[in-house]
Amino acid sequence: MDTAAIATLIAGQRPGRSLEQAFYRDPDVYARDLERIFFNAWLYAGHASEIPESGDYFLFEFATESVIVTRDGDREIHALINVCRHRGSRVCLQPAGKAKRFVCPYHGWSYGLNGGLRAAAEMAEDFDKGAHGLKKIHLKLFQGLIFVNFAADPVPFDIIEDEMSTGLRPYRLDRAKVAHREDYPIAANWKLAVENYCECYHCRPAHPEYSRGHALAVPESDWNGMLEEVMERGPKVGLSADIFDRTWLAAGTFGTEREYDRYPLMRGHLTGS
Repeated sequence: MDTAAIATLIAGQRPGRSLEQAFYRDPDVYARDLERIFFNAWLYAGHASEIPESGDYFLFEFATESVIVTRDGDREIHALINVCRHRGSRVCLQPAGKAKRFVCPYHGWSYGLNGGLRAAAEMAEDFDKGAHGLKKIHLKLFQGLIFVNFAADPVPFDIIEDEMSTGLRPYRLDRAKVAHREDYPIAANWKLAVENYCECYHCRPAHPEYSRGHALAVPESDWNGMLEEVMERGPKVGLSADIFDRTWLAAGTFGTEREYDRYPLMRGHLTGS
């Protein structure tokens, strides 16, 4: 499916109706999704606690890309494209580890923890090592959370930071640690997962346990009363009273979608999980 075919598909989409099948199954549409959406957005890669010491690293794998997230000798964190500058081989093969330097297993080119090329055997005398370090992508450390962006000129992360800092600060995420990580591969296009998450029409039949601890379980007036009580108590325990949804954004701010919300735990419930 070429560009013109995708444009025709979009033009034929009826407002208020489900997307045509090609939006979920066509590989060219998926490639466009990656190019236009994900590779221009700030993506959560991991937590600073996963690389506490100099030389620690982990790989952030996304679509066809692999990124080395590492801490150098000055304790700065870098996001390095996991591709040797010589012949395009993967430099790091293990998902996480500790290294004094990164060495490509194919031809032995050696890179420092900041991505700079340190050694490249048998190259010409005028070879510029400074111009052949591992390529970097943009990285922001926000309250211990590591975000990366593949775009050459991404939208400023400050848009997120300025608005989210107050709400997240009481949770002390910078002092958190990753206790466990679980992946749930889905044999479906990403849009199906998003659509499922964004509607709760399916909650009663598909998630009866969840629904018993949710707003669905009580009359709307009862839920609103509990919500008012929680929001009133929030500032007393240091939580922001602000609630906002910035998933519909102005031009020029794409890739900074953000939302801050708080809602009560149902009475008689010990957990919302």
